[in-house]
Amino acid sequence: MQRAAYIDLRQSTAAQVLRNRESTDRRYGLADRALQLGWPKHQIIVIDEHLARSGFATITTEVALGHAGLILSIEVSRVARNNTDWDRLLDLCGVTGSSIGGRGRPLSAWLFNDRLLSTMNGTMAEAEFRVIRTRLESGIRSGVIRTLSDKFAETGSARQVWLWFRSQPIPFPLQSSTPPEIQWVDAIYDAIYHVLTNSVYAGAYMGSKASACAICHNPSGACS
Repeated sequence: MQRAAYIDLRQSTAAQVLRNRESTDRRYGLADRALQLGWPKHQIIVIDEHLARSGFATITTEVALGHAGLILSIEVSRVARNNTDWDRLLDLCGVTGSSIGGRGRPLSAWLFNDRLLSTMNGTMAEAEFRVIRTRLESGIRSGVIRTLSDKFAETGSARQVWLWFRSQPIPFPLQSSTPPEIQWVDAIYDAIYHVLTNSVYAGAYMGSKASACAICHNPSGACS
């Protein structure tokens, strides 16, 4: 407890910092938590220089140097964005005797049960992050494809749809083999044309003739 207590105030985006003030205020309240745990005010360091960025690098350095006795965050497993970084931080805490906590009891990484609980927290947080990201990306892709089909129904021209996308700040989903994840890029004509002529997007494999075509809205289920 003669070392410093570090409060990580990272939030996901700059917009969240501006609009979600309640969350920011909760994070500043962690300083009071450190006081309750016995840390003097002058040994409580709040990492808030860049609220929309993670203080992970700073925290890792201070732990490795033996300067940190306690790390506090609203969700301690979100101090790091992936399990690799999280496990590295836990290893360092185990070596230097630093504790990690939130609103509950601080966890001691050198104790087996606490280390196990911390590892599980990190695993669950990364899984939750990936599920949310997948859902959001899926929703965005669906919105873009629907917008594309609506514009094609309005203009009847792949080129006009492409020009419209180029005139709007709307990224277009592109899947490549390296890496396999979806990339969001400026719309290109070939991609627009591929969607408009691909039988999958046209609804040919919907399995029901009652399904309207996603491109031309033909109730037969595929473009004629």
